[in-house]
Amino acid sequence: MTNGIPCHINEPLLYIIHMSGSRPHGKQHTKAWLRSLPYKPIHALDVGTGDGKYQRLLLQVFPNRFSIEGGTTVCQSGFHIEGIEIWKPYIERFNLEQRYDEIYNIDARKFDWTGKQYDVVFCGDVLEHMSKEDAVELVRNASLHSRHVLINIPIYHAEQGAEAGNPYETHVKPDWTHDEVMATWPMLKRIDDSGKNMHLKGVYVLNCISAVVQEMFDEDMAKKCDNIIMYGNPEGKHQQEFKT
Repeated sequence: MTNGIPCHINEPLLYIIHMSGSRPHGKQHTKAWLRSLPYKPIHALDVGTGDGKYQRLLLQVFPNRFSIEGGTTVCQSGFHIEGIEIWKPYIERFNLEQRYDEIYNIDARKFDWTGKQYDVVFCGDVLEHMSKEDAVELVRNASLHSRHVLINIPIYHAEQGAEAGNPYETHVKPDWTHDEVMATWPMLKRIDDSGKNMHLKGVYVLNCISAVVQEMFDEDMAKKCDNIIMYGNPEGKHQQEFKT
C-alpha cells in the first residue's frame, strides 16, 4: 500500500468518480476514450469507488500495469490508484483497501484539492447524488485540477432512495436531462454516440486544456489554476462561469 497523493506535475493522475449501483452503459466508449488519450495515466483516483468497477475497467485497459499478489490485483510500481468512498461498509465489503493504494473514507464534496493535479477526473454516476449546485462545484474543482473530466450520468427521471442501508445512494437530483447537462457545461463533448441505453445514460468529456475551457472561468478563478494554465492557454483568460 502507498500513502499520500503525489503532486508532481510530471506525475499526472487519473481521477475517477462513481457510485456503487451504477449501470455499465458507456463502458466500451470509456475504454476506447482512455486508449485514445495522447498520454498514458500513471496514477488513478476513484471517487465513490462503490464495488471498485473502475479499478476493474483500468485493469482491462492497462493490464500491464497490474499484477496479482496473493490472489489480489495490485498496481505495479509507477502506477497508482486511490479511491474515495463515503460509505465505510463498502470499503470492507468490497475489499477496497487491498485493491487500491489508498482509500479515503470521505464525502467527495469535502475533498481537499489543494496542491493536487490530475490527468483525468471521472464523475461516473455521482452528480445525481447531490444538488445541482454541489455538482457544479465538484466539476469546477475537478476541472481546475485535471486535464480532462469524464461525466457519466442518468439523463432520464431516475428516482432512487437508499440502498442496502446506504443513504448516500439516494438520487438528490434525479431529473438530469441531456439538454440540462449541456446547458450547465456547454463545453462538454458526448462520447457515447451509440448503444441501446444512450437515452438513459450520457457519457461526456470535458477537455480542460483546450482554449475553450480556458475561457470558462472568470479572472478570480484563473488565479487558482496555474497548473491548468501551463497545460493550456498560457495567457489564462477565463471569462465564462459554469451555469447553475
